[in-house]
Amino acid sequence: MCLGLASTWLYVASRPATRLEQIAAWLRKYEPTPGVFTPGVSDRKFWEQTPELPPTTPRKGLPTDATALVDIIIEGTNQECKYQTGQWIPVINDALRRVVELPWRELHMFKREFTDLHTTAKGAALARTCYLLQDKLDPDVVSLTIDTIQNKVIDPFLADSVAYQERTLVWGGDMCPWLEMKDNWTAVCVANIVYATLAIEPDIMVRAGVIAATEDPIKDYFTSFESDGYLSSGIRYWNYGFGHLMLLGERLFKATGGKINLFNDPNILEMARFRDKWEIGRDGDNAYYPLFADNANPTSIRGNLLFLVSRRFGTSQTETKKSVWNESAPMTDLLLNPPVLYEKPTEYIEDVSLRTYFSSSGAMVARNKSDKVSLAIKGGTNSEEHNHNDIGAYTVFSGNMAVCGDVGVGAYSPALFGMGRYSYDIVSSFGHPLPVVDNRLQFNGVEARAKVLKHTFTDEIDTITYDLRGAYGVSALKKLERTVSFSRGSQSVITVEDSFEADYPIAFETAIIAPRNAQLVGQAIYMFCGDQRFIVNIKSPERPAIRFVKMHMNDEPIMRFSIGLKQKQKSGSVKYTISQDVYVGP
Repeated sequence: MCLGLASTWLYVASRPATRLEQIAAWLRKYEPTPGVFTPGVSDRKFWEQTPELPPTTPRKGLPTDATALVDIIIEGTNQECKYQTGQWIPVINDALRRVVELPWRELHMFKREFTDLHTTAKGAALARTCYLLQDKLDPDVVSLTIDTIQNKVIDPFLADSVAYQERTLVWGGDMCPWLEMKDNWTAVCVANIVYATLAIEPDIMVRAGVIAATEDPIKDYFTSFESDGYLSSGIRYWNYGFGHLMLLGERLFKATGGKINLFNDPNILEMARFRDKWEIGRDGDNAYYPLFADNANPTSIRGNLLFLVSRRFGTSQTETKKSVWNESAPMTDLLLNPPVLYEKPTEYIEDVSLRTYFSSSGAMVARNKSDKVSLAIKGGTNSEEHNHNDIGAYTVFSGNMAVCGDVGVGAYSPALFGMGRYSYDIVSSFGHPLPVVDNRLQFNGVEARAKVLKHTFTDEIDTITYDLRGAYGVSALKKLERTVSFSRGSQSVITVEDSFEADYPIAFETAIIAPRNAQLVGQAIYMFCGDQRFIVNIKSPERPAIRFVKMHMNDEPIMRFSIGLKQKQKSGSVKYTISQDVYVGP
């Protein structure tokens, strides 16, 4: 079925004919008909040699939710391709009939249906099913499903691509407003749309038009990374966004015989290396990462993404595929039959055992081989992807557990992404280990920027100093510096000192955030982490006032200890150390 609607050709007509013909010529040579990474179900030789998949049989009844229906369709597609029993075909036909009638949006997040992350993911999954099982499914059902993918995914993308080129997209009005966003949305949606189109669209010029429409937006996604590979949204969105970039890159590579090769971009190697460099610690095959922005503990990455990165760039720590059947439908398809590499990448190994420092943003991870205690600290701005007002924040880890500091984010909700985002303690600077200056929290905006004043790195100690004045909007503030040191040895010691100077006396405090059981004993704070106990010792010249309040994240209590000067002062400092205490757990 051809998807050449008016908006499709409106977009095609807006692109240089030479580029469209160039892409179309590559498609004619390397992929003249629609396809995915794997052959259809009838190629039994291929499917019988695929990895083991536990056989299942259809359950009685079908859910009424679109996401649950798509999950059943994906399961049935995998089962039929692997075993070709025919048991799942009636269920898939029925599920397809139902799912095309339902809204595809994420119901608890969005009030309107648009061509978003969830819509494009559903379109890609159903396009895969239509391609792989087209000889087995009801032709009318396949036709109806393709029409729905066109209406919900492909045609809105092509229509809004014209508005994108003209810079007239409107959030809340257009179907693909993410085209102008420089974050993971672009990579995810574009990868899904390209995958779906190449699976079901027979018209080469339309396929070429969709590919051409992705070229400028995907450049925007590349700019979400700093030149040294730093990604402010963290590992959660490297996993999501960069994972889909790998899918998109491999799909374009296959369709054009490598003529369109995103992996040749000069910045992509550093983007790929972010995972290796941002790791805060490791327990066997399980790695863990800082919790800044909207990340959560435990953070994790599926091994199959590391496999894909390793085979292209030689940078990750694994070349072994995990269970491919537990991935999203397009990723399963890719992992079952990845494109052949024209040349093997040179293995890239960098010693990051002691530290990683990203000069672009002043972010650092400091590690200690002796006791598995690690420190992550960030600079940057308060206008980042999945932003928290948190410049200068840190997290201390022991093994894979956060001892204190930035605790990440809880469950997503519409309100968390609304106008009241910074009223949440865990998003505002109140819920981070940061100063409160003259009773003011950090404000939101690119002007709130941490400037690295100096840093010194040695095998024994890493020290970094930030200027945080720009984040508080206190005109009388002449100095606000945070210096953090990470001392290595048989046991790690983290030292934090916040110092200030102002034109007139101001109130000043800083904070310790403890995500687990913690208690105040005199002038010391004890924090329990598994069978270990850590102690915060106050080193300030005078005895500060220490108070604590309970915050909550996902109904779990989080302790905030404020360490404040007892009187307003024109200058002063608060200094404390964090170290492991002698303790034998229960």
